[in-house]
Amino acid sequence: YVQGAVTLGDEATDATVIAGPATLDVTVSVAGAATFTDSVTLGDETTDTVTISGPTTSTDALTVGGSASFLAAVTAATTLTVTGATTLNGATSMTGTVDLGDEATDTVTIAGTTTVTDALTVVGAAYVQGAVTLGDEATDATVIAGPATLDVTVSVAGAATFTDSVTLGDETTDTVTISGPTTSTDALTVGGSASFLAAVTAATTLTVTGATTLNGATSMTGTVDLGDEATDTVTIAGTTTVTDALTVVGAAYVQGAVT
Repeated sequence: YVQGAVTLGDEATDATVIAGPATLDVTVSVAGAATFTDSVTLGDETTDTVTISGPTTSTDALTVGGSASFLAAVTAATTLTVTGATTLNGATSMTGTVDLGDEATDTVTIAGTTTVTDALTVVGAAYVQGAVTLGDEATDATVIAGPATLDVTVSVAGAATFTDSVTLGDETTDTVTISGPTTSTDALTVGGSASFLAAVTAATTLTVTGATTLNGATSMTGTVDLGDEATDTVTIAGTTTVTDALTVVGAAYVQGAVT
């Protein structure tokens, strides 16, 4: 038993070797480098606190059996493997490739606001439950290469270009409403009924293969052909006023009074 101060070695070249177990119940201060060539246990109770104030370099695996708090920067030169839950309370920067999840059944949940300053590639399904802003500049382009299913209301504040087939509604009970002026530079095909609540201008031929009902006043300023076959029947049920010449090249049957 030594009750006073003990100095082991007085030269930098001195070596102190302790071959057996050593139990130190007081504070130990090492002014120079210390090398431990075997297993080292720091603390033997769950209430013990181990504090390392200076830079620490581990040339081999570092295994932490319980929780660990890092109050400064931590650099891992090789793979960092964490088998339990990890909580990062501060800003985290990952400068290389980052994989979140390695199985198709894994779920990655991001609770806060996420800003992606470069390309974002999603090779599988993605579920977004909150508001999504795609692009913040007029020159930004958002490209969706595959099918996109949107089950909620979609608002587009600027111009939108669809370069392939576009399906609006997939049920006969769906209603598609277009509030502003609509210009179609190519053919417009309507498979069911269509209601136009404002003026419709057709710069080229309008072809309707089914029945057409016009409930309001209709003005046709160019040449009008009613029927294109000799067997066609054109029936006008109401009063008809012709302000110019009327030419009939075939037979005409008038069942009422003619003035």
